Amino acid sequence: MQVPAFKSVFQHYLDNHSQINLIALQTGLVGGGLAIIYALFNPANEIIVIITGLLLNAMMLAITYRSHNSIQRLRYGLSCALCSGLAFGLGSWTGNSLILSSLAILLLLPLVSLANGRHGLIAGLFFYIFDGYILGTGVHATAKMALVYAFCYFIGGGIIVLGGMIRVLVRQKMLNLNENIPFIQNQNWFLLDRKNLLFSCGLLVSVLICNYIAVYYQLDHGYWLPMTAFLLIKNDHQLTIQRSFQRIVGTLIGGSLAFGFCWLIHDKLILALIIAPMLYLSIVAISRHYGSFTLFLTVSISLLIGLQNTQSILEVKYRVLYTLSAVVIVMICLHVIQPLANQILHNSKAVQTD
Repeated sequence: MQVPAFKSVFQHYLDNHSQINLIALQTGLVGGGLAIIYALFNPANEIIVIITGLLLNAMMLAITYRSHNSIQRLRYGLSCALCSGLAFGLGSWTGNSLILSSLAILLLLPLVSLANGRHGLIAGLFFYIFDGYILGTGVHATAKMALVYAFCYFIGGGIIVLGGMIRVLVRQKMLNLNENIPFIQNQNWFLLDRKNLLFSCGLLVSVLICNYIAVYYQLDHGYWLPMTAFLLIKNDHQLTIQRSFQRIVGTLIGGSLAFGFCWLIHDKLILALIIAPMLYLSIVAISRHYGSFTLFLTVSISLLIGLQNTQSILEVKYRVLYTLSAVVIVMICLHVIQPLANQILHNSKAVQTD
């Protein structure tokens, strides 16, 4: 009886889909291999940027796998790698300027918050473009170096897309692939209604406040503040609260594990070896449970920082602190927004009744 119970718990937190596991395996092997190269030869940080692009594009492909045709998903994946890379470069160039970073957020974030979730690939594309931008703000660079980072990020994302193309070719030749998932046609890119616009404003205000704190006070890895706010707020009050709770728990547990790894292990090669399974687990968790995904992602990111910085234990502490701070800001914004959203829904129902 214990084995089925364990299997049930396992499947609740981790995805057992064969193709998603292949995406995760590729991410872990390539990302872990690059981390080992970084640990052994300590090259420039372009290697870390490639791993970041690899991880983020793998997330995009994994989370949209069940609802879209593979060919179409890979086309969007390639577009995502390119556009997210450009956004990462833009973030690295503007991230040190409060005015420029705020303007970029004002331009990019509405694309995410107003995207039509039924068109998952467009919603995912805009999501990971903004995600790439916020990550880029944590790596300050000149305009020339920003272009280099953009290219490296694209290379990382392109590796995952290339792996997907190879898998599709193999399945077409050997398995006569026929997924029976139609291509998306005639779907609106954006969904504009009062409730969505209200939550879009709440998301924008939350991210801008977090970005102001991070940039104005020049916080180390301060991009975690706007990143957390961005990831938490959804067009659903209960879902946002649920994700906030799961993110806190996942960050605390993942931060504790990362703290233990960084405290006990001082050999960068061993840290690099641990990164591979953590990247794998991040991908197989992302579409299954937000808390477990946050846990493994926190460990992965903390260990990547550990490869670059001997003070990685302090960085783990900052990640936990910034996450909790962002959650507080999000909850305050929700407290203001929710009564307005309820009023809008009440008025809409009253109109329909009339």
